[in-house]
Amino acid sequence: MKLKIAIFLIGFQCTTFGAITGTYRKKPDVIFRNDLSQRLNTLFCNQDRQMTTKDAWQNQVFDSQIDVQMVSSTESGPIDISKLKKAAVKIANAKYHNSIAAGMCDSKRGWVATMPAAGPILHKMKSSIKLDASTMDRYCRYWRVDFASASGSPPRRLFPKNSKKIKKWLNIDTRLLGSGVISATCRPRKPKWIGTTMWFMLPINRGPGKIPFHSMLISAPDEPEALLSWINAVRQKHNLSPLDSKHAGLNWAGQQLAASRSIRHNRNHIKKVSQLLKEQRGQFIGENRVIGDNNLEKAWLLWVSPRHRSLLLSKKPSHIAVGYELINQKKLSVVIFAKFFTNNY
Repeated sequence: MKLKIAIFLIGFQCTTFGAITGTYRKKPDVIFRNDLSQRLNTLFCNQDRQMTTKDAWQNQVFDSQIDVQMVSSTESGPIDISKLKKAAVKIANAKYHNSIAAGMCDSKRGWVATMPAAGPILHKMKSSIKLDASTMDRYCRYWRVDFASASGSPPRRLFPKNSKKIKKWLNIDTRLLGSGVISATCRPRKPKWIGTTMWFMLPINRGPGKIPFHSMLISAPDEPEALLSWINAVRQKHNLSPLDSKHAGLNWAGQQLAASRSIRHNRNHIKKVSQLLKEQRGQFIGENRVIGDNNLEKAWLLWVSPRHRSLLLSKKPSHIAVGYELINQKKLSVVIFAKFFTNNY
């Protein structure tokens, strides 16, 4: 059986730097996601392009950071689904993912998928959302639920870590929120170098709506400078100061963070960059990591994600930089935010 790798990353990452504490518990077994097999089969087998978050939503898939490997057989017989599942477990363990799925397109083609979320912990009802808080507690040092309104207002945190009022399930009445997007993020218990990870993101009611200044990105060149201009236009619309993108040290740091060519936050890398900026009288505020075909797709990801939008509309930073890398024909942008206490650069 020959493995051909084509990675589809559904979702994105956002983190702010700071100490997060908790006690480590032994990592539970990898979970097989029966709830995703048929939906993902439709996504992976019936289209000839890499899927987007919008594609996943249309098929009722709300997991983030789904990593997919397409499999083809060079042997005379058909692919064995049990071997696909075993391969998925090995990949999940290597990537520190908590659940897997696998499926067959035909006798010669199949796929395996791994994802960070520990099972189907989030359930979308008619007028509410149920979240398995006990599972979040089990797998996460820290977790939170956030909401970004379609109105474009700053996002807000709905629930923090381990509220004593939450037992098994957390119930969210979506009628009280209006249209927008809800996200659930988790800081894994182990390994310590992995930062906050998006587990789920889903639209509620009429969804996220259009991003601001949509036409600005359609006509602009597909370069980092265009994305920076869009971010500053969004900030000015919300009466926030534009961010300076000319700091040489910050631009170098942005490219260093992008060099990992990963959608995942690496706390060790962030600590090194934070120390570097501190030596230059600066403070690391946070980073957003998005991957897409173009700036319009990446701007959509930056805007609809509650945790991403919180950094875009933060009052703390004074400077910004974008690191850029190619990953399997997709474009990774690492947007970092910092505050400097001197203009000497």
